Amino acid sequence: MKTTLRPAMLADAKPIARILDQLGWFEEFSAQDPKLQEDRVKSFLRETLDSPTQECQVAVNEAGRVVGYAHCHQVPYFFLPEAEWYLSELFVESEHQRQGVGSLLLDWVKERAVARGASRVSLFTGRHRDSFQSGFYTKRGFIDKTDRASMICPM
Repeated sequence: MKTTLRPAMLADAKPIARILDQLGWFEEFSAQDPKLQEDRVKSFLRETLDSPTQECQVAVNEAGRVVGYAHCHQVPYFFLPEAEWYLSELFVESEHQRQGVGSLLLDWVKERAVARGASRVSLFTGRHRDSFQSGFYTKRGFIDKTDRASMICPM
């Protein structure tokens, strides 16, 4: 199935909450009832849509179903020549993983970083390093910083 990207909208709160709940990354989030999950994501999306330094993109399949999303934001530093573009979230539904959806979203993140004049893209790997063991990010130019469980991709 063909997947396309588009900017996230408030109406995407429910499918994004569904993806987060399905993946079970955040126990506190998954313990909430679905309405609270949706409200929490909607509040976050509202803040993102109102911000000039944040962006969120959703991946949509041919049937119109949101199957993944990426959220990133600009982080200014005094010690870097340009701002950093930080990938705070990139999640894809289990049944759509390994079908190019994550790559499509990551390509968008990198394009946005270049468009914003960022000197690099970074992300925090957290407790789930399986995507790095499979090489998802390293195959796409990220350098594993195991001392901080973060990765950086110079632009």
